[in-house]
Amino acid sequence: MANAIANVAGSSGASVRPVLVSNDTATGLSMTLNPGAPTITQSERGEVVGILDWADASNNFQNPLFERNVATDDEADMVANRLLSNPVTSQWLSSPIHLIGHSRGASVMTLLAEALGRSGIWVNQLTLLDPHPTWLAGDPSEVLPDNVAFTDNYYETGDLVAGSMVPGAMNVVLNSAHGTSIGHTQTHAFYHGTIQLSATNDGDNTPIDPRWYETPGLGPRDQVGFARSRLRGYVNLADTQSYVHVPYSGGTNFRTPVVAGSQWPNIDTVGLSTGNSAIVQGNTSTLEFVYGDRDSGETITAYADVDDNPYNNNEIRIGTTSVPAQAFGSSTVQLSTTPLSPGSYRLLVVGADEVHRRFAYLDEPLTVSAPPPPPPPPPMLMSVSAPSSPVFRPDVFVINATTSQSYSVRSVYVYADANRNGAFEPGIDTRLSSSSQLGAGSWTSWLSSRNLPAGSVSLLIVATAANGATSTLTASVTIANSPPTLQSVSAKPTLIANAGDKLGLSIKNAKDFDGRVQSVSYFIDADGDGILSRDSDTLLSVAVGGKFSSSILTPALAPGVRKVFAIALDNDGGWSTPVSTLVTINSTPTISSMTASAVEVLRRTPFTISVIASDSDDRVKAVEFYIDSDGNGLIDPRKDRRLGSAKLNAGVWSLRMSISNPTSGSLTILGRALDSRKGVGAARAINVVVL
Repeated sequence: MANAIANVAGSSGASVRPVLVSNDTATGLSMTLNPGAPTITQSERGEVVGILDWADASNNFQNPLFERNVATDDEADMVANRLLSNPVTSQWLSSPIHLIGHSRGASVMTLLAEALGRSGIWVNQLTLLDPHPTWLAGDPSEVLPDNVAFTDNYYETGDLVAGSMVPGAMNVVLNSAHGTSIGHTQTHAFYHGTIQLSATNDGDNTPIDPRWYETPGLGPRDQVGFARSRLRGYVNLADTQSYVHVPYSGGTNFRTPVVAGSQWPNIDTVGLSTGNSAIVQGNTSTLEFVYGDRDSGETITAYADVDDNPYNNNEIRIGTTSVPAQAFGSSTVQLSTTPLSPGSYRLLVVGADEVHRRFAYLDEPLTVSAPPPPPPPPPMLMSVSAPSSPVFRPDVFVINATTSQSYSVRSVYVYADANRNGAFEPGIDTRLSSSSQLGAGSWTSWLSSRNLPAGSVSLLIVATAANGATSTLTASVTIANSPPTLQSVSAKPTLIANAGDKLGLSIKNAKDFDGRVQSVSYFIDADGDGILSRDSDTLLSVAVGGKFSSSILTPALAPGVRKVFAIALDNDGGWSTPVSTLVTINSTPTISSMTASAVEVLRRTPFTISVIASDSDDRVKAVEFYIDSDGNGLIDPRKDRRLGSAKLNAGVWSLRMSISNPTSGSLTILGRALDSRKGVGAARAINVVVL
């Protein structure tokens, strides 16, 4: 069993130290330590599994007088005295103590715990396997001493040699395990199977039945028996809490008070006050512990141990405190992780008086993590602000900047980001302005928008410290084009008598504050709504350069009073507000009917052509007649021969004429009306046949 326990701690985890106890009638009891076993400092965990071999001093039933059998209390006293007095074995007692005994050995371990208690030594755990004191040998009955913190007892009552219940212990009865009976020897095997979970026998050829651990209250195998030990990590310790005893609490819970002699210090960990064993390097934490030393105070020292061995002097001290003499007390010690490098440690706490010391480890590993990197220094240039509304050229706008007072800033400049890449490129980006410092860390730049292009302009604000370091932030501002302006527009003449008449158009004071006027467009209000619409109104002319005047031949337009608009366009595509003037489009007279007194006439024989003519906005001043010489249906005074003007009589315009020189045949006569505004109406035709 001892080797199985050592294996739980690892191949080099614990040192197995056989101790031979012999009974010589001449010399009495003696204890011999096997000199070939590794020392405690050679083990990784600094733990010792001591095998107390007292076969020579017990179980000698061949002699009917039992003259060589030793009472368990004598055995325990002798072993305790040797453990305390031997420099090697007394060192063992500095660590947490777990005593395990079977049969009469259980009685020996109970009494050994009591004997250690007379020196004030806490026993952390006492495990009894079918305890069987023998009255024939003078063994006292099982009574737990006051210095034992926790006792678990596994026993059966059905065998010839049977165990018993121990008051104050956590008692587990093994009488019926999965329908099989566990005898005195099998009790040892049952516990061995909870140490070495895959074992099929206890090393002494006693089989281990895995069905034992399927019985309610006796399993699972990895959560009973040795699972309740400190070495196994207190697996399923919750069911043991009601059995945990406070050492030296006055003999309660069926305990025998133990007080005698010079007292050892005692220590055990409770835990970190935060409940978290992960600590950032440089931070502090508080370890809660319990202690006890009846006759002197203790110095409590906490260490970060790179392994589990408190004896090899590779620990790093991280906290210390002092506590007064007290049978049982609790206190705290502040831990500083400043001396520690990041990594995983075991937290060791040592309680020492002037003579002895005891160790205890925190169950959870202490994890020290590197502190987070310090926050970067604040940027030199912390913030900038630019106008959120468009800036109209050539207005001045303001850029505000805030710099960190952690720097000695000597200048703040504003640049136009030539490549719009957000990076300051000396020699490429154009400096627009320097900034004035208005207060600590407050800078303001006044910039003119006159020379900035219309649209979104990317800016770079560059702060420079006294040591030459720079910091850059970006901003943007929307530059709005200031549109061109026109003072007025004029049209000459203001009366347009006929389509095709010349019309002179001109403007006054075409200006652009932030650029140049590129052209002036003239429109006439085609739909008569009095509002310029470049899509629906009629474009008359586009004037470029000079004084932006224009002379055009008027198109055919609906008669009436109309607005002529002028609107300027600048080099950034901005349009001015339109200006307008009025022109009158004349309604030309019309001939509603045209008749001849005869459709066939003789040459040189007079006939009469009569016309009814009207004018909606004026009066008909004259009606003229022409021979359509070229046959195109249009009157061209330069080509067509004029026959004469009609006279008005009773609303009818008439002209009496004769044809003398045309040859015989059909002849087209054209007539047109003229008004007092020089408007000329459309020609009307009539055909006569000359005989």
